[in-house]
Amino acid sequence: MPDAIGQAPAGLAVGIDSFISFTLALLALLAGKQIVARLEVLRRNSIPEALVGGVLCAAIVGAVYYAADIAVAFDLPARDLLLLYFFASIGLNTDVRTLASGGRPLVILAVLSIGFMVLQNGVGMSVAGAFGMDPRAGLMVGSISLTGGVGTTVAWTPHFTQVLGIAGAGELGLSANMIGMVAACSIGGPIAAMLIRRHRVAPSGDAALDVDHAVVARRQAVVERRRGALGRRFGGGIGAGVGSHGDLVVPVPAGGSLYPHSRSD
Repeated sequence: MPDAIGQAPAGLAVGIDSFISFTLALLALLAGKQIVARLEVLRRNSIPEALVGGVLCAAIVGAVYYAADIAVAFDLPARDLLLLYFFASIGLNTDVRTLASGGRPLVILAVLSIGFMVLQNGVGMSVAGAFGMDPRAGLMVGSISLTGGVGTTVAWTPHFTQVLGIAGAGELGLSANMIGMVAACSIGGPIAAMLIRRHRVAPSGDAALDVDHAVVARRQAVVERRRGALGRRFGGGIGAGVGSHGDLVVPVPAGGSLYPHSRSD
């Protein structure tokens, strides 16, 4: 029973379904974009809009928990599906010619990235072992979270918790990712700005946008063909339904609505 009228019982848990959770995630992203657009310090340090919106959402949920003792749980099946789409789409526009055009700088970047990934995993496993944890848990604070990011951390969490039996692996990885992201933006942003000023690097955002109108026309033609095919299939389905019910016709008026009428009309 509540302690008083209008007060929630202690330890109340509120579940948010998947649709509302996805909607709130979009609102948090939009809120992060607005905050970053209004605070120059965030833009100068390249703080991501998604990070700002996520921290804002976490702060609100935490405030509700500590102020009203209400635990909010989000249902996130859409997250796993969107992660699948995200990872499936990575590198679709990359080809050997593009990689070859990178030349020596790309090779240096790849070598440094691989070296730091090995270093991250080695340090993470060593620290986890020093604290009496399974050394494999250190991988969650290594390249999985620091190089892979939030998506990679969430994707690997079921393997660490269900297969390897490491409890709290997801929370460990997400915490490391958050700390690493904030630290990277806070340190890397000022350093990048200093190098840009020192070497007088000019932005390319003012360059004229070159639009291939032939490509746009071809894509529009493909869209129109698919739209026409979909319309014919939809019309055929309606015709089949009408054929099996001889006393009904289903005209489509100018307003676009479907109204059944008798043949006798």
